[in-house]
Amino acid sequence: MSKFLIYKSSAGSGKTTTLIYIFLKLSLASTDANRFKKILAITFTNKAAAEMKERLISELNKISTISADYKGGDFVIDGLLKELNTDLATLSQRALSSFKILLHDFNDLSIGTIDQFNHRLIRSFSRDLRLKSDFEVELDEKSLFHEAVQRLIDRVGDDPYITTHLLGYMALKLNDEKRVDIARDLEQMRGLVLGESALEAITTLKNQEDLDFVAIRKDLLAKRKTAQNSIQKKGKEVLEFLAAKQIEINDFSHKASGYGGYFLKMADYPDKTPHCNSYIKKALEGELVAKSAAGHLKSKIDSFSGQLISKLEESIAVFEENHRDFTLSNALMWQIDLIAVLEELSLCIEEICEERNILPISKFNKLISEALRKEPVAYLYEHYGMRFNHILIDEYQDTSELQWFNILPLIEESLAKGQTSMVVGDAKQSIYRWRGGKAEQLIALPELLSPPEDLRIVAAETLRRTSEINELATNYRSRINIVNFNNALFSQLGENLTRLDSLYEKEYKEESVSQNANPKLTDGYVRIDHLGKKPEKDANWDKLLENIALFTNQGYAYSDMAILVRSTAKEGRLILDRLQDADIPVATANSFEIDKNIQVRLILAFMRLAYDRENTPAKLSIMRSMQTIFHLPFEPHLFLFKNGIDLNSYLKKHRKPIFSGLKNSEGIYELTERLIADYLPNSRNSFLNALLNVIVSRVGLNGTCREFFDWWDTLNEKPSVPGSEGSNAIQLMTIHKAKGLQFKVVFAPDIDWRFRAVSTELKWFDLRDNPISTIPFAPLPLNNRLKDMGLTAEWEEDEDASKFDNLNLIYVALTRAEEALCISFGSNGDSKIGETIMNALEQIRDSKLASMSGYNSTDHSESGSTIEIGVLPESEKPETDVVEGGAIEWINPDNEPWFTKVLTAPQIQKADRLRGVRFHTIVSVSKSAEQAKAKLDRLMAGGEITPLEHIELLAMADSLYSDKRFVKLLESSKVLAERELFYNSEILRPDMVLENEENTVLIDFKTGEEDEKYEEQVARYGAALQQMSAKPVKAFILYISPVFWVPVTLNSGAHQGSLF
Repeated sequence: MSKFLIYKSSAGSGKTTTLIYIFLKLSLASTDANRFKKILAITFTNKAAAEMKERLISELNKISTISADYKGGDFVIDGLLKELNTDLATLSQRALSSFKILLHDFNDLSIGTIDQFNHRLIRSFSRDLRLKSDFEVELDEKSLFHEAVQRLIDRVGDDPYITTHLLGYMALKLNDEKRVDIARDLEQMRGLVLGESALEAITTLKNQEDLDFVAIRKDLLAKRKTAQNSIQKKGKEVLEFLAAKQIEINDFSHKASGYGGYFLKMADYPDKTPHCNSYIKKALEGELVAKSAAGHLKSKIDSFSGQLISKLEESIAVFEENHRDFTLSNALMWQIDLIAVLEELSLCIEEICEERNILPISKFNKLISEALRKEPVAYLYEHYGMRFNHILIDEYQDTSELQWFNILPLIEESLAKGQTSMVVGDAKQSIYRWRGGKAEQLIALPELLSPPEDLRIVAAETLRRTSEINELATNYRSRINIVNFNNALFSQLGENLTRLDSLYEKEYKEESVSQNANPKLTDGYVRIDHLGKKPEKDANWDKLLENIALFTNQGYAYSDMAILVRSTAKEGRLILDRLQDADIPVATANSFEIDKNIQVRLILAFMRLAYDRENTPAKLSIMRSMQTIFHLPFEPHLFLFKNGIDLNSYLKKHRKPIFSGLKNSEGIYELTERLIADYLPNSRNSFLNALLNVIVSRVGLNGTCREFFDWWDTLNEKPSVPGSEGSNAIQLMTIHKAKGLQFKVVFAPDIDWRFRAVSTELKWFDLRDNPISTIPFAPLPLNNRLKDMGLTAEWEEDEDASKFDNLNLIYVALTRAEEALCISFGSNGDSKIGETIMNALEQIRDSKLASMSGYNSTDHSESGSTIEIGVLPESEKPETDVVEGGAIEWINPDNEPWFTKVLTAPQIQKADRLRGVRFHTIVSVSKSAEQAKAKLDRLMAGGEITPLEHIELLAMADSLYSDKRFVKLLESSKVLAERELFYNSEILRPDMVLENEENTVLIDFKTGEEDEKYEEQVARYGAALQQMSAKPVKAFILYISPVFWVPVTLNSGAHQGSLF
């Protein structure tokens, strides 16, 4: 019997375990050990897919080796025995058979990401989609968009169309802001071009050939003028009526703020805008004159009251209709240039993709939607090469609309064959709307939200008929006091932040959001520190350090703790500085640009002074940095003399070493090391270590400051210090990174961000049915001005979604804790989260919190209050091993000299070993220096290589592609890339094989010193290639940095001639 299983989970409820259980249940349902090959399991990150595979293998291995005297107690095994109605020996034998086949045919295990599935599907349909079969997937869309922006800007002056609209867009920005960085502003528009929600808008605009922006602007200008005139005319008409009746504005109640003032503002529109305030509403009810007015005035106005009210009603109707038209026309006029620019950026991306034969990953879902979804599922599977009976989707709340509707036909076919498919997810943990995730789909299941016409009827009925909804409501992660606190808080927050009868209210109703606690996990501790109204800037960080000390005193290790923040760029960086000042070791899953560190900024400013002694911004930067680091007063005016700021007087006053500039024959590395020793002698800051690494890699030990800054100042993003794991350090990460993780103690400081972080955020709006707009789609700012444009429903829908997303972000943060949860925040207004949380706590304080175990509330008067639930727990401090190598450690407790640390660090030794492999890979698929650079840029952006490795590999590539002989060979030959050769029972993989009209040429790249042993290896490659090639084979070793060629004599004995 077909089943569509819907598992609605919650934090810590065993979502992954449930999916693995269903996978095993379907795999072991019969004696067919190959059943697992008919299951497609989809998740959304490589990490999640890897974890799922590991869990499956582990469970299969456990079941296959289970002891015959098993007494029960394992959730998975007990469930399988019951639901499959089998005995232990049979279950174990089936698991063993599947396990053996799985290990042998591991590639047939179809567990992966949605993007991997789409990639394989598109590959198999490349001909149908008119794609070249050797296209590459572009994962780094940020770099792709950056290149498109640069290409567009480069055409200014040469292309009149682009020049006109780009200058028009700049004029718009200058009208709103004091400064414009056009490249930066455009790069922030990536979602408006490449986002899933932008695809329909961009495609429609590009396909509408008759779109004349000049004519559209004139049309909008005329409509705006008509609307303005209509409002002014009506206002003046009523004012003339009042004058004719000898009634003055001040005769009415509330004078210019009341009845008469409404028409004055209409006459002055748009410089003044009338509003239907409380006085106007009273006027509509007949209250036109103040109660204290003279009797003759009352009688006079009362005699015309019917006409006056009628004219007010007419005027309000005229204003609202024409104000809507004026506001929308005006907004669209301002956006015309941006629309044209976005369309041109899309065309630039298409050019780049065509030139490089690449396909942006964001195009996958749209391609499948347009070209493949209408085909029969059997046709899809025929091309794909595999056929699935069961579709399992993990983290369903992160699925986009297109992704869901592309997968739905596969689920529908599974159900039509009487099979089982499932989805599992938690809408409350949906925090990736900016990536296309749409949790509303999960809340609505089994109903479909806005399905395409070709899926609407059959799919919806199939899901309804076969669906079975299961709630995973028990929290196996957190202790009972934490569970109870979160139940109370989030049911109240849901009531406060969601509209009645909305999908969002359904998800956060008390019966939906409340979890059952695991009876084995007793006690638990919750601490809420409200820091009062508008607390001091450092109050959150002081409270954080105080709370960390509470737990270390109770025996907790730093590695037991995690600090969760909204952003590493803001509060994350501030926390990092404070923790390092307090000598608290930190590890992170996020990366931080090294120039964000205050100590690095101090050293960089001194380095600038080393080659420009009168650099005033550098001197000010030094003073500002020292103010933060050493708590010195910022008083540059006290040291300002005729020749500028006297920095050494400042340093002398504050007992800091005098700055002497560069010493004789001192290189940049030695200078930097000296500056650190002089001004930060006790620092163990890993950012400084990273700065030294960057210097060595970019300009060497003896380079100059000028050389370094000529490069440094061109970088849009500075090199980053990567996160580290494995040491006894407190974890610092964003809430997004923490999703799916859990920690003994969680600190959530400064939960007081704005509901809307950016008031100028733009979103595409569909205006095809709007009578004012002749533009089918337009990007408009997401603010309450949308209501004035007649887009009230769209604004309210986005407001609801924004509140839901923020609620989810808080939910994810507060449900990571196992044993203790500490949150702190201030109250800074209704537009921020802190005030919302405080209001909710006040609402549940007496009714729910006060009855919880260990409840205690302390009022700190104006400085806020503290609520505690439970008793501060104790923990035995475990012994921890510091993991060496890997990522750079935040804190290096030893006193090893900087020079030794940089040149002997395990991470650098590892990079040396991998350098050759990475270089070979890049060159083997690059026909030019530009292609090699683009691939290196993408690798760095994707985190596969560090900025330092990028610099080094780029230098090697520049050296190779500057060699005329190599370039000439590339131009005259076909590159066969890394070809596998079988020779004497071994598989050989030379770096590069080329073929031209006369020869087959084999090249093996070497990045180290010349060594004769390499010639023997390459000779084997050549001999193997001779067996396959009909043309003479020539083999070479090509050494890099510097480039020189070594011809290799092949085993046949024929010496090689020159190719050039």
